[in-house]
Amino acid sequence: MNLKLKHGVLKWIRFYVKADKSLKMSLDMAKKIKSAKAKGRRLQNSLRDMLKEAFPVLEEDDIKSQTMGMSGEDIVLSSAARKIIPYSFECKNQERVQIWRALTQALGNAGGRVPVVVIKRNHTEPYAILDLNAFIDLIKDKYGSQ
Repeated sequence: MNLKLKHGVLKWIRFYVKADKSLKMSLDMAKKIKSAKAKGRRLQNSLRDMLKEAFPVLEEDDIKSQTMGMSGEDIVLSSAARKIIPYSFECKNQERVQIWRALTQALGNAGGRVPVVVIKRNHTEPYAILDLNAFIDLIKDKYGSQ
């Protein structure tokens, strides 16, 4: 094999290996994104189901989980549900939550309702984060008359 042909073959092999690694990295990244979205969807669906169970007076379609990738709040409430549940929910099912970013996102989607960030990570129960004044109002409504 002459030197030019050999060089051309080596160049093609290097390109092929580089492209193969790049494709593999792209596929791995796509799998991670898909997995992360599924993880987020599970938390949204869990919250939706908990709200439906807590408020059986509401119709089945009064509380919905937002489609992944859509903008806006993660739990979509009908006008009837908003009268009973004056909160706007943002769900984060991640190992490392950027809490201030999540709160900013929740505030932007709240539309005059109380923003709540629901967080969860693997092997833990979910937690709700809300404004301290809203929390005080909750416990005052529940326990204030005692």
